[in-house]
This record gives sequence, C-alpha cells and structure tokens, in this order.
Amino acid sequence: MALGRILIKFIRIADQAYRKIFAVVLLRCVIYAASAFYIAMFVSAIIRCLEAQEFKEGLTGIAVFILAGTGIYLLKRASDYLYEISQECMKERLDHIVFDKISRMPYEYLENPYYLDLVKRAKFCIKDENCIDSILRRGFGLIQNVFVLFSISGLLIRFDITVFMLLLAAAALNIIFYMIFVHIEKDFFEKSVEIDRKYMYYMDTLLSKEYGKDYRFYTVGKLLLQKFGQFSDKLTVYFDWYQKKVILIQGIVEAVKYIAMTGIYFSVFHKTIKLKLALSSFTFYASLGITFLNSISECIENVMRFYMFLKYAEPMIELMELKEDISDGTLDLKEIQTLEFKNVTFTYPHSTNMVLRDVSFTIRKGQKISIVGLNGAGKTTIVKLLCRLYQPDKGEILVNGCPINTYRYSSYIAQISTLFQDFRLFAVSIEENIMDTRHTGQDIMEMLRKVNLKDKVESLPQGVKSIYSKVYDEDGIEFSGGEEQKLALARMLNKQSSLKILDEPTSAMDPYAESEFYQTFDELAGEGMVIYISHRMSSSVLADRILVIENGMVADFDTHERLLEKKGRYRELFNIQAEHYN
Repeated sequence: MALGRILIKFIRIADQAYRKIFAVVLLRCVIYAASAFYIAMFVSAIIRCLEAQEFKEGLTGIAVFILAGTGIYLLKRASDYLYEISQECMKERLDHIVFDKISRMPYEYLENPYYLDLVKRAKFCIKDENCIDSILRRGFGLIQNVFVLFSISGLLIRFDITVFMLLLAAAALNIIFYMIFVHIEKDFFEKSVEIDRKYMYYMDTLLSKEYGKDYRFYTVGKLLLQKFGQFSDKLTVYFDWYQKKVILIQGIVEAVKYIAMTGIYFSVFHKTIKLKLALSSFTFYASLGITFLNSISECIENVMRFYMFLKYAEPMIELMELKEDISDGTLDLKEIQTLEFKNVTFTYPHSTNMVLRDVSFTIRKGQKISIVGLNGAGKTTIVKLLCRLYQPDKGEILVNGCPINTYRYSSYIAQISTLFQDFRLFAVSIEENIMDTRHTGQDIMEMLRKVNLKDKVESLPQGVKSIYSKVYDEDGIEFSGGEEQKLALARMLNKQSSLKILDEPTSAMDPYAESEFYQTFDELAGEGMVIYISHRMSSSVLADRILVIENGMVADFDTHERLLEKKGRYRELFNIQAEHYN
C-alpha cells in the first residue's frame, strides 16, 4: 500500500476516533518549540547585562528568566497531561472502532485464517507497538523540528557558514545510521508479530484450565512445555541480537553528535575571538548551534520513525478498508411466517468442496423442524445461511416470499433467536446475560423457571444480580456445563422473536434435565417457528417434520413416522441409536 494512501487513511481514522488530539499535540509542539529558544535568549541577555555592568537590569532579567521558565515548565506539564489524556481517549475509541468494524465484517472473514491474523496484527499495532501515538507524536514532532530549524538556520548562516555546513555534515551521517537502524527495527517488528502470536499461544494454552486434565493424562503437556522452553531460548537470542545492534548504532550516532558539538563550540569560539564579539554572542550562537544539532537529529529520527510506524499501521488500515457486511435492505420484518430455501447451492470461500447442492424446503409459522444428518452433511451451514452469515452461491432464501437481503439486517436479526452449540456467556450479571435491552419489563425469573434454573438462582446471595464467571470478580459464580446451557437457553427464549434455532440444545444436560427439556419443549418453543439440530434421533419425535441432509442435499423431508416407514438414512440412524439404547 502506498505511503501517502496510508497517511491519508490514518488521518481519517484518527479524526474519527478523537479529533481533539490534533489540537492537543499541535499545542504541545508549539510549547516545546518555544522552550528551545527560551534558554538561549535569556542566558544571552543576562550575560550581556553582566558585561555592561547593568546589574539592576541583570537582576530583573534573572527574575523574568525564573518566572518565564516556571511558566513554560507549567505549560509543558499541562500539555503533557492533556496529551496523555487524549492519547488514552484515542486508544479506547480506536478499540471501539476496531471492534465495531469486526462486528460489521462479513462473517466469512472470521473463519478465514488470513483475516483472523490481520485482526491480531492490527490489535498488535494499536496496543503493543502503540503506532497511533507514535505516528501522531512523530508527525507533530517533525513539524516542531522544521519550525525550529528554519528559525535557527538563517541566524547561523549569517553568523558563520562553516558552522552551518558542519551541522549539515553531522546530519548526513545521522541519516545514514538512522536508515540502518530503521531497517533493523522493521525486520524486528515483522518477526516480533509472529513471535508474539506464538508466545501468547503457548502462554494461553499452558495456563488454561481447560487443558488441565489432558496435561495430566497425556504427554502432550510436557511436550508443549518443552517446545515453549525451546521457543523462549530462541526468543532470548533474537532479542539479544537486536539489542546489541541498537546499542551499537545509537552509540555511533551519539559519538557523531558529540564530535559535531565539539566542532560547533570550537567554530563559535574561533569566530568570537576573531571578531572580538561579546561573551553573550558566544553563548547565544553556541546554544543555537546545539539546539540546531539536537533538532536536526530529532528531525531525522522523527522522519524515519514516522515512516516506519506508518508501515507498521498498514494492517490496521487494511482492516478498516475491508468491505463491511452484506448490503442492507429497505424492508422491515415484523414476523417470520414462511421460510423457504429455493435451489440453494453453497461453497465456503477458498474451498472447492460444495457443501450444499440445490437445497429446497419450506417451513411455515408454528412448525417445529429438526435437521438431521451425518457430520459434515451441511446442517450448520443451512443455519449460517439463514442467519445471513454467508450468502448462497446460487438460489434464494425467502422469508414471507421476499429474499432475506431485502430486509433491514437489524429487523431481520431481531426476529431470530439462536442457541448455538458453541454459545458464549459473558462476565456480567445473570440478569444481564439473559435480558434483551430492546425490550423493558421482562420477567427474567419466569425465563429461569422455564429452564429449571429459578431455584438455583434464587439460592445465590445476590440472586439474578450475581456476576457470572470469576474472570474479573472473585465473588463471581460458576455453573456446570448443563446449567450454562440452560442459562443460554433462557437468553434465547427471552428474545421476542418469531424463529428459534437450537443447535444441540441438550448436549451438556444430564438425562433428567434433558427429559424435562423435551417434556416442556412445546411451552418453550411457543407459537413461532422452531429449527433444531440434534444428533439424538429420539428427540426428532418432537418435530412436526424432519429435514434429512445427506452429502449437502435434501435426502428427505417428512414426519418421523413416515421416515421410519421408508428405507432411508433417517431410519438407519434412528435404528442404530435405538439398538444402543436397548
């Protein structure tokens, strides 16, 4: 991506996140630039008063010097404070922007390793490398340096062109070494992203309680720990190499700087003696020369790092430029009365394996449909397409006779409740995990009663206000797998929708809880449309019709009784499970 394009996109993103930071950073640069002249001007003025034996004026100058210095110091601290606050606001708002972007990306990106890696690299750029702050600071620092350099250059050229040429020679050497440094740091950054991902994988895996039992029964835990140790050794060697290179280059740059400073003092001293100038002139021009040297070194560093951090920000820019979710429709969906798959064919992106082939079926309001089939048959894919997480390659999905993309996404999703097999609960209160913020006056306890969790929750010290999980609250409560599934089921039921989708809704429940679920299934489902996926064929008797998917195609779509009369896949699967139960 071209550097200019990255810069333009970055400015837009920064402006969107926190526009005030531009004014804050510019103010900070002006204050710091003004302080560069302050010492040289006042020290020279005081020495001039001493040379002329104007003691009263000299004392006045000292008083003004102290007061002005105090004022500039306070201004610098105030600008630092404003800058730190603005920087934190920028980071927080960028986090929100990135999260919002991810939530609006096509779902296919979230199952694509390249884009998952892109998200990690973008977050690494914002959090670990602090690119946003670095680009702003280096950019405005560069403006500050240019302002100081142009102001001082005219004075130094008029005083002595030799001094000015010496400074330019030192700048040229610094540019060469900084270019080497930037190249080393760029390589380090590219490798550090990969290193960071591997390091976090090892740490998260080794410290995760989810893997604790497997570590104790299998040797994979020790193997992983051994790999982590080998990785840490390589990491240490790499960091040692990097630090040695950095110290060497920084040492050379500092040596060049001090050699140039010696040349400046000598040249100014020689000029002062030759022209018999006042001591104040020596102090003033020597200070200007040192300020120029420091500013030009900072300018070179700011240019190099500005370029470097812009390149580092490229993953974030690429992420923000990704197309967002599918185009929104114009119709509002009030209720799902009919649902039709019409000759739907689908293949996952970056795959040649066709998952669904010419799938057609229709469901009407009040019907309860079970989708069955072998693993990989395409059951979950049907649900993903229905939820608009993917788009069919061919065919149409119709709701109430209209293609689903003609409805506004928000109104469409509002009519669908889901309980996926890999559902997630959040570290908030039980009540907040269940409630739907779009509706008020909800009876949370009634939902808990329906899923047989009411007594459990009422027995807790804080009831529905109890925080779920101990992630950040040591008093948080934890449920068993079956209880978690019930809580997720309560959340699904609490959403006032006309279509409910359940994927293995009783997989974590014990036989009693599962039996209670099936006994109250009609009450839980209500009058709306229900689709559920289950590998337990016995649960299919609750469905009005059963959709049998085989090799991505509809093998049959009929009632439980009629399917048992046919010699098909459903009867085969049902009899296999029934045999094991017997």
